[in-house]
Amino acid sequence: MKVRIALVSLVLVLFCFFAGNSYAFMHRVQFNAWTQAEAGQPNKACVFVEVVDDERNHPPDFVQEVKITAPDGKIFYLDLSKDWLAWDKAFYRAFTAPDFTSGVTITIPGGTWTVRVTADGATRISESDTVTATFLPLPVVSYPTAGMTNVEETPTFTWSAVKGAQYYRILLYNNSWSEPVYFYSFRTKHTDFTYYQIPPGDLKPNTSYRMQIEARSGSQDMDMRSRSLWINFTTGAW
Repeated sequence: MKVRIALVSLVLVLFCFFAGNSYAFMHRVQFNAWTQAEAGQPNKACVFVEVVDDERNHPPDFVQEVKITAPDGKIFYLDLSKDWLAWDKAFYRAFTAPDFTSGVTITIPGGTWTVRVTADGATRISESDTVTATFLPLPVVSYPTAGMTNVEETPTFTWSAVKGAQYYRILLYNNSWSEPVYFYSFRTKHTDFTYYQIPPGDLKPNTSYRMQIEARSGSQDMDMRSRSLWINFTTGAW
């Protein structure tokens, strides 16, 4: 009886082990690189890497190595912990001019970026994206103004047009509750116009928020982005 129980226990352990690791088969890598200008910050080149396994779990511990090769040949290895975005379930890193050494003047290079992702120490997938080293002008928010109070329930955010931008993304964060309202992979909001009216229910009374406008060069291959300053404001009592 004891032998039978031990065998059953061993089978269960092995089943749990293989079931827990059955997802570990990388079959696709989605890679995007772009330039980014942001108010108050140096220009950047950004990379975004999504790793998809057979069950679409996108686990950060599924990957052993993410190797980035810049257009000038410089090689970077992403930090699998620090460079992991929990909200987006992807790896992300931004590079500034001092990270590169090509040429007499240190600049962000244009050309082809390549990623090579290694999983399980053996499976490897490479992808590339070509990006020019050009930057979109910054959008400037005209409403709300910084520090504004008594903002109404359904305000219309407005900002300046950006030459070269095809659409704009609205980023909105609830400071009082420390949670996103419109954020990257969370309830994303975008428009082709230079204004956006907040619908009823998205803002709460007597609450602190911050908002930002991100301009993008295209809806498919988004190789240039720029961001306004974050604008803090507070809603009224209504």
